[in-house]
Order: sequence, then C-alpha cells, then structure tokens
Amino acid sequence: MATQTEKSNLKSTAPLWVALIIGALGTLFARVLYPEIIAIWAVFLITFVVSAGLLIQRYRTSVSGRTAAFGLNSLVTIVLVLSIVGVLNFISYRYPQKLDLTKNKRHSLSDQTVKLVKGLKTPLKATYFAKPDLREQNRLLLENYKAINPKFELEFVDPDREPIRAKSANIRKYGTLHLGYLTKNSAVEDVSEEKITNALIKLLKEKSQTLCYVTGHGEKEFSGQEQEGLSFVKTALENQSYTLKELQLLKEGKVPADCDAIAIMGPSKGFLKAEAQVVQDY
Repeated sequence: MATQTEKSNLKSTAPLWVALIIGALGTLFARVLYPEIIAIWAVFLITFVVSAGLLIQRYRTSVSGRTAAFGLNSLVTIVLVLSIVGVLNFISYRYPQKLDLTKNKRHSLSDQTVKLVKGLKTPLKATYFAKPDLREQNRLLLENYKAINPKFELEFVDPDREPIRAKSANIRKYGTLHLGYLTKNSAVEDVSEEKITNALIKLLKEKSQTLCYVTGHGEKEFSGQEQEGLSFVKTALENQSYTLKELQLLKEGKVPADCDAIAIMGPSKGFLKAEAQVVQDY
C-alpha cells in the first residue's frame, strides 16, 4: 500500500499529466492545423518530452513496489506509443504522400507538372499570400506540388499580419503565389495548376526559345481573333516562355540565327522558288 506521502506526491503529478496530454495532442495536430509554422509543433513536442521526463523521475522517487512498477510501465507505454505516432507524423510531414481516389483524378497534378517539379535540383521558394479562408481553399493544390519534391518549399503568409513581407514581394492582390528561384521571381494571381506550371516553366528555362513564323502566303495569323486565328496558341506559347517572331523569307533571304524553329501555318498561296530554297537550306 502507498503511504500518505506517496499519495500526496502522486497527486502533485496531475499538472505534469495534463502537460503531457496537451503536448502529445498538440504535437499530433499542430502540423494539420498550422503546417507552415514549425515553431508551434516544436513547442508542443518539447512540452511533451519535458513533462514525460519529469513524470518518470517523479514516479521513481515517490513510490516503490507494485505501484511504482505499474505507474512506470503505464507511462513508458504511453511515451512509446505517442513517440511512434510522433515519428510517423514527422515522416508524413517530411515526405508527404497523397492518394487520389476520385474518378477523374481531379486532385492530382498533370504528368507535365509532375515531371517539371521532380526535376528541381535547386530549392524553389513558393510563398502564398492569402487570408486563412482562401489559403485553405488552395492548400491541397499547393501541397500537391510540395509532395512531389521537397525542394518545392511552400510557405503560407497572411498579408494582413505580415504587411511588410507582402509589400517587399510586391503583392497587390490576396491569393497571390510568389515564386523565387535563384535570382528570378514570378507572381501568380488567382492560382491554378496551369498558371503555376506555366510560371515554373518560365523560371526554370535558362533562355527563351524563339519560334519564327513565316508570313506572306496567306498563313494563319497569331494575332487573328477570328475562328481560324491562332491567338490562343500565341498565348499558350508565350505562357511557356517562347518568343514569337515574324519571318518574311524573301526579305530576309535566310532563316535568322536566333530562330530556334520555324513554323509555316496553313499558307493559301504558293512559295516562290527563292523562298522554298531558304526553307530547304534551313
């Protein structure tokens, strides 16, 4: 039987048990609620470890025999279980994996996006400036990028709480994703996979490629807004960091050296012999 002193000492451990439970629950749920704030997770973890250590020490010095054995065994079991869960929680945070069971894989990223992000060799800093409601609305999309490659470093920032950071990043609108890679920066407003991936393509390309398109033979025009116009193609190419340049074969006499490729888009008139020779030589 425990003595009165032992019972008194055991009662004094109540605050430590409360701290242990709070530390354990906080450690498990901090990453879910505030994944971008590592300090919160660390504080709860430290609280858990310190309170567990103090409890073990208190039991060793306060009680003996069966009571001590039972108390220590229970405490060690709790510590081991929560430690295992904590380790799994940390692994899931460091190496997140998601399983998309929707019929059309609407929560998954395209193959192009996956290949692009997997190829990151240098850290890319992505900072999403948004209020909490908008942040949660787009969290899954952004965390899908992070899950592909840890070098896609994601951070959420509330511009109302950190206006100086928002101003220094030249943020003009809530819900803007600021991307920083090496010495280059880009901002994406109204985020979507298409916009984010196009911005990444521009950032990761060492130089812009030039597409020279032949004119003078009734070809379809990039600037045309009519049904057969290619304005939407021009927008798509420019979004992926291509430079478009008009090419008049007869005037140039050759394909300029800065043309990475040429395009002949549905001419309605024939080519002169000299023009055809320029294309053939290229």
